Amino acid sequence: WDKLNEESEDKYVMLVIYLAMLSIGISLAPLLMLPGAVIFLVWVGWKKHKDLSVSLVAFSVFFAFLYLAITKESLMVFIVGSILTAISVTLCDYMSKDVKVNYRKIYTYLGIYIGLAILGLSPHLMLIIRARANPYINIAAPTTFRGLWDVFNRKQYGPLVLLPRQTDNGIGTFAALFEQFKMFFKYYTWQFGGYFRNEIAAPSALMRIIPSLLMAIFTATGLYGIYVHFKKDKKTFIFIMTTLFLLSAGFVVYLNMKYSPSDPIAAHQPREVRERDYFYMPAYFMFMAFFAFGLRELIVSFKSKSKELKERFSPGLFTLPQWILLALVILIAVSPFFANINSYANRRNNWIADEYAKNMLNTPRPNSIIFTNGDNDTYPLWFEQVVRDYRSFEPGKKGVLVVNLSLLNVEWYIKQMQSFGVPISMTDREIEQLRPVRLQNNEILMIRDIVIRDIIHTNSTGRRTPRSLLYASKDEFNEKVLTHYRPDSINIYFSVTVSEDARSKYRENLILEGLGYRITSDSEAQQYPRNVDVATTKENIWEKYSYDYILNEDIYVDENVDRIMTNYAAGFLQLGIYYSEIDSLRKAVEHFRQGREFYTYDRNSVTMNIARVLIEMEEYEEAEDEIRKAMGNSDDPQDKATMTAVLSEIYLSKGDYERAEEIYDSILKKNPEEPAGYAGKLRVYRMKGQARDYENTKSILMRN
Repeated sequence: WDKLNEESEDKYVMLVIYLAMLSIGISLAPLLMLPGAVIFLVWVGWKKHKDLSVSLVAFSVFFAFLYLAITKESLMVFIVGSILTAISVTLCDYMSKDVKVNYRKIYTYLGIYIGLAILGLSPHLMLIIRARANPYINIAAPTTFRGLWDVFNRKQYGPLVLLPRQTDNGIGTFAALFEQFKMFFKYYTWQFGGYFRNEIAAPSALMRIIPSLLMAIFTATGLYGIYVHFKKDKKTFIFIMTTLFLLSAGFVVYLNMKYSPSDPIAAHQPREVRERDYFYMPAYFMFMAFFAFGLRELIVSFKSKSKELKERFSPGLFTLPQWILLALVILIAVSPFFANINSYANRRNNWIADEYAKNMLNTPRPNSIIFTNGDNDTYPLWFEQVVRDYRSFEPGKKGVLVVNLSLLNVEWYIKQMQSFGVPISMTDREIEQLRPVRLQNNEILMIRDIVIRDIIHTNSTGRRTPRSLLYASKDEFNEKVLTHYRPDSINIYFSVTVSEDARSKYRENLILEGLGYRITSDSEAQQYPRNVDVATTKENIWEKYSYDYILNEDIYVDENVDRIMTNYAAGFLQLGIYYSEIDSLRKAVEHFRQGREFYTYDRNSVTMNIARVLIEMEEYEEAEDEIRKAMGNSDDPQDKATMTAVLSEIYLSKGDYERAEEIYDSILKKNPEEPAGYAGKLRVYRMKGQARDYENTKSILMRN
């Protein structure tokens, strides 16, 4: 805009187009800057630079239809777009009364824009060069122009669907869209303090007031900035407001996201696997531009209103009110730095993912495959292998090959795993023709399930898997393949993070070895109690794994870390159960206690197991201490009631009938209809030999 009067003003327009196309290599989001920029450039240049303005209109039409043609993979859409581009130039010429357009110059501009767009997109050709080297991580494997086209088209993520809305579970399109806008504004509130996040269960009064106050100040100032900007300069207002609209309302409509995982209403299903607030960050950033406009106007207005103040209140460049306002602004600006020092957002010294990845990679035996579930349990492992060369996989080496089950549903990944040495016997054509199926017994086989079967059979026999086995029922496949399964040279593991529906088909043949389950034959599985390889699991969880960061109380623990901790707990708790069954009770207590450190979801249930084992060991004081500590840390009435029952069991076991009876009396005092109270008193009377009291209590129960 500043350069409109220069002879080479068009070079800045070309630079805008080139940078927008170049930035697509990072994200598609910068494209949303173009509509506002084009509207702005046409508006300010229409009178003095008609040909340049018309060329931008034509380019907008052409690019919009080109994008549609790419996403719809339709040559017809591209042809229609090209025709409409030419029509748009003619219409602009028709509407221009004062100066007729120069068609040759317009189409020259259009050709330059298209050339710059191609040049901006050209770095993507690196993907073809790199993909053809078949690196260990080769997402989408764009080895051809067709593959590169699929990357542009985001084919891996499925088709764009605007209807039905993913929040529409019977409430209608508009109500569902309203729910998505509510989610957008909920995430907006999160930008101003921890109170609005669901992790804070009981915020203090200060924690409620400060974030709410900040949100009100920022929002009001931003809305004031919108008003001020519109009044003072409608041209740049259209540019920024159009961009804000596309980044906010446009994103909400376009992304069509599911309900938030933190949505308090249970009926709101399905939900995103994680909070998606980061998708809307550009909108919140753009709104802060209006906040800045509003803030500037406030500062200027303070100066104009304070002229009557004495000179001694106006030191230097600013007046006193302006200094106060600037001080507040600076205080607000630096407050996130201090607020985040010990907040959930701080990652200082947080090496949990690094530690977890090494532990997971240490689980399988040499020359193994380990199936993982999704992003969270795959990318850390890839990082350790590719960046740090930790138990990395190379053909012929005794490493660990990570096979992601989410990706095992797409053909390029199946072929890639086959090229790395995963025993897959299917041909390329057979892989390309794989589809999910429903068997006659209503079993559903996803593509990954079919490939897993092929891997298991090929690894055991060294032969191609017949179609009859690939599409057999679960029982038939297990009987014919897993009964006499003998791994050739590769051990196959499922990580404990793999979803139950993916590994449940092989449950009887999966042996726990810490953070992974190894596939075995029927006869080998029967050698292990409760399908746990006690020796290997014990070696892994006590000697191979490290827990320096996962148990560090100074590191913030979110729901993802909770899930990781539960995976660690499995090995300890399973060994605890095993030792309790073979009467190695002290070892059982030791493993239960260690498992409880990780089992954040229900530590009280583990405590009750510990107490029962201690009762069996006649360690009554130790058992009572465990229960009383747990009761002091619990706010759940149901948990407290259950632990009270265990406490009475301790007193009964050591012959302290009076204290046991006191507990049952207190239970009945709170709730005269509680059966557990009467059942407990019956036990007391029977053990004390009080036959009359026993019969009286029993008659009360029989009457009610």
